[in-house]
Amino acid sequence: MRGKSFILGFVLLVVVMSSVSAIATPIEIKTLQRHEVQITAFDASATDFVTLAKDIVDSDEYGDVSVNFDLEKSFNLVIYIKDSEGTKVMSEKYLNRYPPGQEVYVEIAPEWFEFVETPAPVEENVSEEIVEEVPVDVPTEEAEASTSLITGNAISNVWSAVKSYWLYVVGVIVIAGIVVFFVKRKKKFSSGSYLSDNDSIEDAERKLREAQEEIKRLKERSVDSGREEEIKKARQKLIEDEKKLMELRKR
Repeated sequence: MRGKSFILGFVLLVVVMSSVSAIATPIEIKTLQRHEVQITAFDASATDFVTLAKDIVDSDEYGDVSVNFDLEKSFNLVIYIKDSEGTKVMSEKYLNRYPPGQEVYVEIAPEWFEFVETPAPVEENVSEEIVEEVPVDVPTEEAEASTSLITGNAISNVWSAVKSYWLYVVGVIVIAGIVVFFVKRKKKFSSGSYLSDNDSIEDAERKLREAQEEIKRLKERSVDSGREEEIKKARQKLIEDEKKLMELRKR
């Protein structure tokens, strides 16, 4: 049991020590834009091909690729470039025995290709905002009184404006009513009702004169009982004609 625990502890110690001894190694590559880039770091001291780290990254619109390998041994590089369809464009080995932790920059592309310059990063100017203290005016009694006076005057002005507005509205309504009345009267006269009323009055006056003449004629004749009855009827008709004439004149 103790032997197994010792072996497990030794393995963990080796793993921890190897991770602690590994050094971050940045690798920058300049190549064709929008291409697949395979980067492999292999042991520079081994006779056989021993891979230490590997990554596959797509280049950006400027053809830049950036990777970081944690390495503890000197290393060489092999780089493959493929297009979007997975076809190999080219490959290159770099047998420079780079030490771990050294920043590596590599340019790889066909001879006919012209590298695209990467624009410099834009520095943001951070300006400090100066906050000015704005003095706060404390209202005094005089200011409050002035404010109250202004408010009262404003209310009075508004009320006067409202009263004037309603008086104007009422005046417009009255004038409109008078205009409508006269227009109706004009239509009535133009339709011939006025002429018909005049004709009716003249007719009633004519009948009234006829009735008066009839009464006068009957009086001049003999006054027997039969004639008296006719006179009464004529007077009654005269009264009715006078009433009708008065009604027509009132219109």
